[in-house]
Amino acid sequence: MGQLYLGWKPTSWLDITAGKMPNPFYFTPMTWDTDLNPEGLAERFKYSIGQADLFVNLGQFLYQDTNPTHASRGYFNLGFDSSSPAFLLAWQAGFNYHITKDLSLKVAPVLYNYTGHGVNSSPSSGTPDFRGTFIGQGTTNGIGATPGVFFSGFPTGPYDGFVDNQTGINDLLVLDIPFELNYNFSCFSARLFGDYAQNLQGSERAKAAFRAQDSPVFVDSGLIRIPSAQTGDTKAYQVGVAIGSSNSLGMAYGSTVHRHAWEARTYWQHVEQYALDPNLIDSDFFEGRGNLEGIYAAFAYGFSENIIGTIRYGYARRINDKLGTGGSNQDIPQMNPISHYNILQLDLTLRF
Repeated sequence: MGQLYLGWKPTSWLDITAGKMPNPFYFTPMTWDTDLNPEGLAERFKYSIGQADLFVNLGQFLYQDTNPTHASRGYFNLGFDSSSPAFLLAWQAGFNYHITKDLSLKVAPVLYNYTGHGVNSSPSSGTPDFRGTFIGQGTTNGIGATPGVFFSGFPTGPYDGFVDNQTGINDLLVLDIPFELNYNFSCFSARLFGDYAQNLQGSERAKAAFRAQDSPVFVDSGLIRIPSAQTGDTKAYQVGVAIGSSNSLGMAYGSTVHRHAWEARTYWQHVEQYALDPNLIDSDFFEGRGNLEGIYAAFAYGFSENIIGTIRYGYARRINDKLGTGGSNQDIPQMNPISHYNILQLDLTLRF
């Protein structure tokens, strides 16, 4: 079930939600896949002072828990049992300032941290779960037992997900600052938007990935080695523009639709290997991977009040050729590193 939640609004300035809910935070697809619905508790506060709408969003989410008495077993449903499941905690405070009747600025820094998952002190155990040490390396050439034969020997070949953890949430304390500047013209709307994120524990995450390569299992795997700890790869940013008919911005993501309305949207995105949680970032474009940068473009049109036609294109390339492109998306998980990435999508969406 995608969503199942209860809400309580005791006053006009407080909204409390419990369950599996729509994302309660102001965010961009750089940090959160729009398909994800967090599960847990969220508290939202809002208050207006003059031209400024102030808000605070708090969240306490189960990171993943497929069993009510044990923590999730990870990527291949294997691993460990624990009575203390992992949690994602988030604190966001921001404002939407109405500079004029048609011009507004929205900024909302948020801090994400992770707790309860523990740390697997023995990377050689090879379990690709969330408490394992994130490494992010791979070997696209020679996957499986026979070099050059795709999938031969999978999942016992060099890239099987067990030797090289792609999902670990160790050393993640992410400060994220999304923003947007909106202007309403007489017959259309425009938005300049962006996002900047820094993993405040990114250097520790890079060092942990480098140290994990000393495991005999990794050494014997044939995976690409990291030559030295890449402690500078801890940042991510996005900047873009959107133009559309009045009150139609968001159609490219399917969040709104009006008959004969349209939206054109594009952005540039840069995500370094140790900057973000690889399990949360958008998997539809750039394959949900780190160490990739590129461009996204989309055009959406409303054929009716509930039908949207959308064309999207994405191109990306690897940022640091000393590293793989770490991530856990299931579309093409065996491809690591991704040197160049192209995708074209044509969607017809029915909202009901």
